[in-house]
Amino acid sequence: MFYLLLTLLLLPALPLSAEEEAPAPDATPRVDPQQQRMAELRALKLEGEQLELMGADGMVFALYLPDGSGKALGAVILLHDQHNHLVAQPLETLRLGLSRHGWDTLTVQLPPKPMENGLSWLDRSADVLDAALAHLQGMGKEKIVLIAHGSGGLLALDKLFNTSREQVAGLVLLSLDGHAHEEARLDAARQLAQVSIPVLDIQAQHDHPRVTSSAERRARLAQAPAPEGADDRLRYRDIAASYSPDKGDRIHYRQLQIPTADHTYQPNQEGLLRTVRGWLQRHIQ
Repeated sequence: MFYLLLTLLLLPALPLSAEEEAPAPDATPRVDPQQQRMAELRALKLEGEQLELMGADGMVFALYLPDGSGKALGAVILLHDQHNHLVAQPLETLRLGLSRHGWDTLTVQLPPKPMENGLSWLDRSADVLDAALAHLQGMGKEKIVLIAHGSGGLLALDKLFNTSREQVAGLVLLSLDGHAHEEARLDAARQLAQVSIPVLDIQAQHDHPRVTSSAERRARLAQAPAPEGADDRLRYRDIAASYSPDKGDRIHYRQLQIPTADHTYQPNQEGLLRTVRGWLQRHIQ
């Protein structure tokens, strides 16, 4: 009997007959990372009102935080960096800090950015930015500033370069990659030359190498004369040229560095907040 059992145990497994059912494949649906991230963000106890804005591709998740100081200086739209989310640093510090000093803040979740198709991402993200602008304008907000981190700055510049600029009063760029690109829409520094509103270009002392190494190119193109065929509206540097060219340049475009900070502006996020607040008060308010 012992040898019979041993023989049976050593026999190879026989294939299933037609009548026998194979184990069912794993029917667990694959979770979309973006949807999972949105669900996690909605579950957080975040300061501000959670909104669902209507965009061209569906609903856009946003956070709106009204001014808590009673000063009502204006409104800002905050655009995060690629592969990030709307309450990532340093935007969360600005979102909360500016709302305590006269500014309504609206932060929107941008679609994930595929590395292989930047133009497609710009088009999809432009719909999100349009939805944010429409929401604030529907609330009667007339003085709107864009604050953008990383690739969010590329989106902001693309918006200002290709569409009407009357609806945006100023632009704050955080850690912008200003390297040359063969595709004009993906060359952020090249588009700076045609922006007529005041621009604050900030980078961290220990920022990504592509940010710090392109600082000179960003400044040079932003302060160059507008190319032929550009927007016919005068820029601040052109208006002030006969009075003080240096002052005109500083009003139109200012580049600053936040000491000791990395790409997320840690550990000097309060220094970043003070810098942005001061610039908004001087050039936007």
